Amino acid sequence: MEGVLFINTVLTISQQEMVLKNQGIVVHCIDKVLKLDPSLYEEAFSVGIVGLCKAALNFNVDKGVSFSSFAFKVVKNEILFYNIGKIDFFKNKCEFKFCRNLR
Repeated sequence: MEGVLFINTVLTISQQEMVLKNQGIVVHCIDKVLKLDPSLYEEAFSVGIVGLCKAALNFNVDKGVSFSSFAFKVVKNEILFYNIGKIDFFKNKCEFKFCRNLR
């Protein structure tokens, strides 16, 4: 499948709590930083939550960075990489499909 990554991992209780408590990061990223079109909000929010789950899975307290700082970058990148294949460059309807090499 194109651009799909299946994760056979279950979040721990503490990771689930991190995701639930930090959903505002996704909203902030969409509204204030990326300034996405409102018609893309629902889709971007879903992708952002996936990014938030990835951040919870990969977060390491020993690195000395707060979860919110780490998660913000992961969520932002997740939304950007997801939407990069949907952008019409220079408004000329020149589209391309973005496919990640998932080896």
